[in-house]
Order: sequence, then structure tokens, then C-alpha cells
Amino acid sequence: MSPSQQANVSARLNLSQRIERLLDLHRADPAHGLTGYQADKILDAIDHLQGGHFSDGEWMVLNAERSDLFEPRNYVRRGAPIDLGALVARLKLVLANEE
Repeated sequence: MSPSQQANVSARLNLSQRIERLLDLHRADPAHGLTGYQADKILDAIDHLQGGHFSDGEWMVLNAERSDLFEPRNYVRRGAPIDLGALVARLKLVLANEE
């Protein structure tokens, strides 16, 4: 495996683990649910993971983790509400298709 291939494998693993940790954090504390902004950013991060755009995915996760800094006032989620279980299922599907 070349160094660039190894870097891609590491970046993919790091991003997927970061998304999983964020989802696990919210699953452990259901009283503190995801905002629409956070759900959108996690969904974007999963899309970037699937597309191989790891640095963009990391940025989306950072936006979701620190929504207190990045979330615009009066943010309205695009589309129908998405729950935590749907995000977890989407991540598992993306990871399963890469193996």
C-alpha cells in the first residue's frame, strides 16, 4: 500500500470514528437532542465520507460539535426532520458499502 493510500485509509477511519463518537454522545444523552443544524452537518459529513472528501467531512463534524459557535440564528433544517437513529443507520450503510 502506497503512502497516499495509507493516508486515505487513516483519514476515512478517523472521520468515521469522529462521526460515531458524536452520534454516541447524543445517544447517551437523549434529553439533549440534535438540533436541525447538527443533523444537517452530520448528514453532510457522512456524504463527504462516502465521497472521499475527508477534510470537508471533518469540517462538517466540527460544525456539528460546536454548533454553539457555528449554528446561524433561526436556522431552519432543509427537508423533513431526521432522527439520530436514521443518521446511525446511514453511517452504517456507508461503512458497509466500503468494505
